[in-house]
Amino acid sequence: MGEKGPKEGLYKFYVIGLLWVICVVVSYYFHFVLKTNIIFTHLFYLPIVLTSWWFRRKGIWITAIFGLILVIMHILSPVEASVWGDVVRAFMFVIVGTAVAILSENSYILQSRIREYGKNLEQKVKDRTVALLKLDKKSRELNLEINERIQIEEALRDNEKNLETILETMNEGYWSIDNETITLDVNPCMCRILGRGKEEVIGRKIYEFIDSENVDIFGKQISLRDKGEQSIYEIVLLRPDDSKVSCIFAATPRYENGAKVGSFAIVQDITERKKTEKELQDAYSNLKKAKEEAEHANQMKSIFLASMSHELRTPLNSIIGFTGILLQGLTGELTDEQKKQLRMVYASSKHLLSLINDLLDVSKIESGELKLHFTEFNLNKTGREMMAVFVPKAKKKGIKLICDVPDINLVSDERRFKQILLNLVSNAVKFTEKGEVEVKGTIKKDKDIEITVRDTGTGIKKEDIHKLFEPFKQLEYTFPNEKGTGLGLHLTKNLVQLLNGDIRVKSKCGKGKGSKFIVTFPLNYEG
Repeated sequence: MGEKGPKEGLYKFYVIGLLWVICVVVSYYFHFVLKTNIIFTHLFYLPIVLTSWWFRRKGIWITAIFGLILVIMHILSPVEASVWGDVVRAFMFVIVGTAVAILSENSYILQSRIREYGKNLEQKVKDRTVALLKLDKKSRELNLEINERIQIEEALRDNEKNLETILETMNEGYWSIDNETITLDVNPCMCRILGRGKEEVIGRKIYEFIDSENVDIFGKQISLRDKGEQSIYEIVLLRPDDSKVSCIFAATPRYENGAKVGSFAIVQDITERKKTEKELQDAYSNLKKAKEEAEHANQMKSIFLASMSHELRTPLNSIIGFTGILLQGLTGELTDEQKKQLRMVYASSKHLLSLINDLLDVSKIESGELKLHFTEFNLNKTGREMMAVFVPKAKKKGIKLICDVPDINLVSDERRFKQILLNLVSNAVKFTEKGEVEVKGTIKKDKDIEITVRDTGTGIKKEDIHKLFEPFKQLEYTFPNEKGTGLGLHLTKNLVQLLNGDIRVKSKCGKGKGSKFIVTFPLNYEG
């Protein structure tokens, strides 16, 4: 029997106690209540045997105590009975309990010895197993070392074969020399670079194949190899026909058992590359020259346009002036058809003058001849004056004009500032059928003024926004009768940049979606 836990011992105690209580209660009931001389001797043997078997030596004492209780109970019993019979029964209880206790004790001792022997045997098995495992591990490690050595040797042989294969098939030259610069080995590619067979190169000093102008360069490189340094350098080699080959050498010292035994280099023929580089350099020079010529031509174009614009504006102003006089009837009454034709001449002349003025400004900007004149002016006053220009046209179209700019002074070119706002508001009114056009100014960080020109017009497609500031670009979905010169926004952007400003657009295409042109200027132009 093994050692039992506290819960199992408590369980046995409860079982034995319950059995003894039952026996005592039954005896008491028949002797003291029923007053019948009935003794349940065999009933008592069950708790006696269990007590002695479970509690061994302690069980003998428990059996003796309950035997004594039984004798005392019979003595005190009102039923007359033989005392000697009770003594004999009590003695039999002790004998039976002792016999069972001895058997239980011997069984426990035997099981304890068996367990101890089992533990010892199990430990010996474990120790033996560990020893065998260590032996097996050493055996496996030894086999690994042997296999690894075999694999290393095989790998070395394979590497030698692979290296030989690589050297034979690589597109770069391989050149190996000893400490005296005598050639030890070259690969087929190196032979092709030199234009010689392998037998013509091996055993000869490398200096024999170097252009005389490069001998000093190679000598300095060899001294670097003697110091254990690597390097990449350019050198010219000679072929049997005295032709020259430009090469790049990537050289490395070579060691055996810690001692330098020579060096080797990977060689690349760069003759074609140098030829290409020269061609590219020549092409770049030609391109640079062409660019300079184009810039000069563009400058001459701008000068020509500026000159021609002046020449064209004079007769155009005359045409516009005289057409206006005729339309006013100052030279006599005109027929309706004549008025119609003259209005067309007047509108076309104004349109052409606007185009020429824009061309003149653009050409001046491109040629660097546009002069800026900086003064201090009131932003609110300038904004309202500018908006007043569009009141008749806005009123005719039913468009509400809103001017919300701060009452502050701004240092900039007032004329060009007005020109920028006029272009933006003109476009906003032109491309808005109904709704409103707003000019709003906001001070940013006490050093910039942000002016937003907002409309409720047709808007602009996202993919077309980048086209807005290109010269002569007009969008397909703008109103046919409202097309302009296509230079207004291009000129506007250039003027904004000249004033150290920035312009950006926010818009969505669709009726009433509208657009926002946001221009930022410094409050004080600093050049």
